[in-house]
Amino acid sequence: MSLGAHGRFMWDATATLEALGAAEAALWFWDPNQDRLSFTGAVRALALSPLAPECSAAAIQALTLPQDRKVVEGFLKVRPPGEEVVARFRMRGG
Repeated sequence: MSLGAHGRFMWDATATLEALGAAEAALWFWDPNQDRLSFTGAVRALALSPLAPECSAAAIQALTLPQDRKVVEGFLKVRPPGEEVVARFRMRGG
């Protein structure tokens, strides 16, 4: 983020995506009504390259290692907008 002309912070999308890629991290957005997850950043680190940048909840569960599927079920629960979610799970090929 940088300070803009009117004293407001501005989000630098390019710098943010570069930082996510360098950290092998990704941002995700989920629309539960459409059953679509969209990813930006290091989607290859998530083993999503064949599906990136969008996939369904079922695809995420199918790519997750069996021992981590309960974590994914919790990750995919509908929550109030803006609620922080932190999850760590392993995926096939990742």
